[in-house]
Amino acid sequence: MSQPGIDRPYRVIIWGPGHLGSTALREVIRRPEFELVGVKVYSEEKAGVDAGELVGLPPTGVKATANLDDILALDADAVLFTPRPMDREQLDADVIALLQSGKNVISTESHHFPRLHGVDYEQRFIDAGRAGNATLHGTGIHPVFFSERLGVTLSGLFTEIDHVKFVEGANVAGELHYPPEVIEMLGFNRDPADFKPTDPGAMLVDHYYRGIVGYMVSMLFGVEPEEVRIESDFQGIPTETAIDCAGFKIEAGKSAVAVRTHRGYIGDRLVYTNLEYWYWGTECRYMGPLDEVPFGVGDSNLDYYIDITGRPGHIRLRLDVGDTTGDDIPVAAWLSVTTLLQSIRPVVAAEPGILHVEASPNISDLRSATAHKKEAV
Repeated sequence: MSQPGIDRPYRVIIWGPGHLGSTALREVIRRPEFELVGVKVYSEEKAGVDAGELVGLPPTGVKATANLDDILALDADAVLFTPRPMDREQLDADVIALLQSGKNVISTESHHFPRLHGVDYEQRFIDAGRAGNATLHGTGIHPVFFSERLGVTLSGLFTEIDHVKFVEGANVAGELHYPPEVIEMLGFNRDPADFKPTDPGAMLVDHYYRGIVGYMVSMLFGVEPEEVRIESDFQGIPTETAIDCAGFKIEAGKSAVAVRTHRGYIGDRLVYTNLEYWYWGTECRYMGPLDEVPFGVGDSNLDYYIDITGRPGHIRLRLDVGDTTGDDIPVAAWLSVTTLLQSIRPVVAAEPGILHVEASPNISDLRSATAHKKEAV
């Protein structure tokens, strides 16, 4: 029996060739280690169109389909699942159907920590994976890479952790491919006094950041997800002058920065804070109060920093992400797609069920399990 990645290329399906999926589709077509076998689209206008034509490349011989049964019938090693943000029950049902059909699923749609939603919810994906001998893995740059991988690895320098703060600052002008009313819903050109944590613009991405906080607190502090209390907030920061950028106008006094905050508690103790600063255009660049931003503001369109306080010290790590591609694809999209492609090999090789990120957290107690047992006696 041929082995993917050894005797033959990995057979890949692209689900949703939109903002991220189209970039993934180009790379799967371009790279010899992959063989494109299917493309799932949402519109009937794209159904039947050659996959290459969808992204401006020569024909591949693979026709896109809007029919789920067509996708389920294909022989594939992995599905890169980059769906539209829509009904989560439907998205979960699609993932379960793919797993049951024997296809590994690598998802950008907040499947990185199903346990946060309860044991029964998580078990649905585990059972589907075991039924189809397949694996589910959620990934991306954030969630997953910068916090759950890099942040957890950094914690290995500590014996005890008091608090972790993770910040993303992103220029989203030109990256949010939505109509003006959706861009406004997400937090731009609105009266800052009208923002609420339960706004649709906050709830649309709330599940991503709750998953990050739940995973990180559970991993770093050794508690069950049910023990993590998560609070959220949604705020707008106004611009002093009117802005006309990337086809969207913001009036003076209206929000040009949308701030999403998620805090993780163990009891009453705040142990993790995730902050998202989305700003509209470089003139509104914002990463938090200046006295809190390590190493200055910089000039990148995408920034991250991690701030860990504990014993024996205090560490701050700053990452400015630049773009070297020269194309019109945002670097955030490229990084996200890279995590999808890099995940194919380990996911295909993994045991059925759910594959989480692999990183070693801090060690708060250096005694062996045997020592604990002796002490208990």
